[in-house]
Amino acid sequence: MSRRRSKGSFILLYARLFPALAALAWAAGSPRPARAEEPLARWLAAVGESAQALADGRANEALPAALVARSSIPAGPARGRADLALGLALAAQGRFDEAAPVLGEAAATLPDSPLQQAARALQGRALLEAGAPGAAAVLEAAGRGEGSLAEEARWEEPAALLADGRPSQAAARYELLLREHPGDARAALARVQLATAHRLLGETARAIAEYRNAWRDAPGTPASRAAIRALRAWKDSGFPVPPPAPEERLLRAQHLLQLARPRQALRALDRIPAGALPDELAARAE
Repeated sequence: MSRRRSKGSFILLYARLFPALAALAWAAGSPRPARAEEPLARWLAAVGESAQALADGRANEALPAALVARSSIPAGPARGRADLALGLALAAQGRFDEAAPVLGEAAATLPDSPLQQAARALQGRALLEAGAPGAAAVLEAAGRGEGSLAEEARWEEPAALLADGRPSQAAARYELLLREHPGDARAALARVQLATAHRLLGETARAIAEYRNAWRDAPGTPASRAAIRALRAWKDSGFPVPPPAPEERLLRAQHLLQLARPRQALRALDRIPAGALPDELAARAE
């Protein structure tokens, strides 16, 4: 089943990576042939209109323009650009199960170029969002490229491995990414996913530690909230999840202070039992 609720994240991904796809939009500002009824002219205008609509956040207008472009020209590199525009328009509407095969056709048709890499990476993302098989392999291939799309694919491949029921491989990929990019903005959510992989492998102590890391080091973020939900659900199911250690609560409070959230920091400190911290840590808490 397509995970249509994730279309917002796909649109955000597209917005961040739009420079890699900017070659589509050149048609919007290019001179058009005098005979607008010619197939090439229709393709040129429609591809440009679809790309511009996507750039402006008008997915509903991008789709019909992409369909016109696709129907205006036979198979070949030009058709691949139309397929890419159509796949993006479908994904922007949350229709990932329809977008994935179209983006796959674009990747197969376009010559080796940044556009082909974009099509392959976005096909992998659409497969992942749709919950369809094959996402991990496509993202692994896309991650061998260069640029921001390839980098995004490398962070998404472990999620696809996890969805495919391969937690051991997912954990290995996440651990490698976190070693190489510990300060990346995606690291906190990756820790939550890594914790889930450890939990599925029966490595409960490591799972709790990674959930706690996300809760402690990224307070107030989606990663922290996801870690809280996961630990709460695990505890509600009857698993004996221990409470955070006093040192963890202190570190969380310090992160909250760094984020200029003094009230939340004080609440975190109030949850530390009296006398629970060693003297040197207690002095830091005061």
